[in-house]
This record gives sequence, structure tokens and C-alpha cells, in this order.
Amino acid sequence: MLRNRLLSSNPMLRSSHTSMLERVVFVLNFFPPYNLACWLWIRLCTRLAPSAAFPGRASWWLMQRAFLFGGLRHLSPEDRTAFAKAIVVPALARTSPAIESDPATRASVAELSARGFVALGPLLSSADAKAAVDYFCSQDGYASQTPLQSDGVPRKCDPQKLLGEGQERYFCFSSQTSLACPQVADLLSDGRLRKIAAGYLGFTPVMYSVNTIVTNEGNDAHYVMRMHRDQDAFACVTFFVCWTAVAARNGATIYVPRSHVSSDVDVSRPTYLEGNAGDVFCVDTFGLHSGNREVTGPRFATWIRFGSAPNLGTVQDPDLVPDHQFA
Repeated sequence: MLRNRLLSSNPMLRSSHTSMLERVVFVLNFFPPYNLACWLWIRLCTRLAPSAAFPGRASWWLMQRAFLFGGLRHLSPEDRTAFAKAIVVPALARTSPAIESDPATRASVAELSARGFVALGPLLSSADAKAAVDYFCSQDGYASQTPLQSDGVPRKCDPQKLLGEGQERYFCFSSQTSLACPQVADLLSDGRLRKIAAGYLGFTPVMYSVNTIVTNEGNDAHYVMRMHRDQDAFACVTFFVCWTAVAARNGATIYVPRSHVSSDVDVSRPTYLEGNAGDVFCVDTFGLHSGNREVTGPRFATWIRFGSAPNLGTVQDPDLVPDHQFA
């Protein structure tokens, strides 16, 4: 389906801020000629921006109406970075300037900029992580990696039962369910994540996606278990919260260092983002990464995305954070 039935049949997951124009643009993203036209516009405007104001103003006008994001699938990391620096960041820095930083934030941003990811360590205790797992196990969710990809039928989170029934290797929850988790709320309340995101992106971003995922053991390979780039926006960053420990042979996300800014990387030498329960990673997911096929037990994690909005994620996915985040 072009757009999951969740959009119209499940009011808990309906995105009221998605306009008719944005829905039309979403459908356009399925057509290669449109995506190629976006790519050509982006390349041209990046070259013209230093000497003329019109390319920047016109590009920003189009992006505010959800156009141009189709070009992301054709952009190299170098081209995406150049367009962001020339067009996106200057426009957003004027309207939403970055938050005042501190030495710890600047150190995290420096490592994130260099490698494409940074381990922030245990921002939550192991007891908090266990409490979060217990919370999600008591909630209804959906048998897929995101609610958009699911059949829209709520199910209880019982990893062993779902595995026995041959369901998807992934199970997830609505953003409202994730945001209602006390540990997620505590993590967001002190502003540390947004401060790191702002320092990295160069403007104060909005939080536009929150999703909690349970990964089950199994032999099937979901498409996100292949190397890919997340093509949400021209400037965005993702935090991964580990509610259970992850290792190279147990669910750790796989990432190719420096692939967020360079095409000249060695894909055969990725890094495993290994950590304990309560650890948090900050990742530029335009860099090459994949889910881990090897999982020895249910792996619980939450992603929290910050960036500019609207973007391709806000247009295509009806399960989003509450609309006030976009004010």
C-alpha cells in the first residue's frame, strides 16, 4: 500500500498535521523522474548558493512544502553535506539557533562529526532499563519494525509467543506509548539529547520520531538488516537507547565509520555499537548502517530522532510524536 491503513483506520496513529499536499508529495517519491529532478535541483542550487540568494530561498520554500526530499536517495554523503551547509543549516540557524553548548556536549559532537556515531555511556541505570522493558512488555504494539509497516492490529508484547507464531522478527510501539514510558520521559526532560543534536546540526531541531523496537531471534532477514542509509532529511540525527545489553553477536547495530560524510569508506570493516542496558548512542543514520541478524534473546531499544521538519519521515509516517513538537 502507498500509505498504511493506519492513516485512516487507527485514530491513535493518525497524523493530523499531514496535509493533502504532503500526501501528494509522498506519492511522488515513488516516481524516479521526480526523484531525479529533485537531485538535479539540489546539485544546481548547491553550486549557485554562494553567489546568489534565490537558490536558497527557493529551496527552503520547497522544503517547507515537503518537496526535494526525493533527491536524498540519489545523493552521496558529500552532496548531502554540501546542500545542508549551503541551504538548510543557514535557514534554520536564523529561525532556530543552536542551544548554548558545554565542554561535554562539544566533545560528543566532535566525535560524532568525525566518526558518525558517539557512545554517550549509561545515561540510565540498569534498574531503569529493566523498568522500561517491564513497561513495554505490558503494552500493546505492532508486529513490525514500525507501526507504518505493520498490519495495524494491536497485539500484546510477548516476544516468545510472537516468535512461536512465526511473526515478524520486529515488534514495535506507537510513539505515544514510547513517550509515556517514564524512563523515556526522564531521558528527554533534561534536554541533553536535544543539546547534542543542536550542537551537531547547527540549529535547534525538533524531535520528529520516537519508536521502540523489540528484535527477536530468528533466521529471516528484515530489509533493515542490510546496509542502508536513512533518507529522512538533509540534517537529522538519531539517538538509540539500549534497554537490554547488545553485542556483536547479540543485536548491536552495525555502522560504517565516516560513511555519513564520505563515499570513500571500507564497508568490509564496520563497527558494532556494543553497550550495556541503559547505554545511549548518538548516530548520524545517513551513514551506512544495518540491523544485526544475530540476536540471542529479545532486544529492546528506542530510537529518538531530531532534525528539521517537515521532512520525508514526517510526511510518510502517520505515527509521529505529538503535533506540538512541530510548533
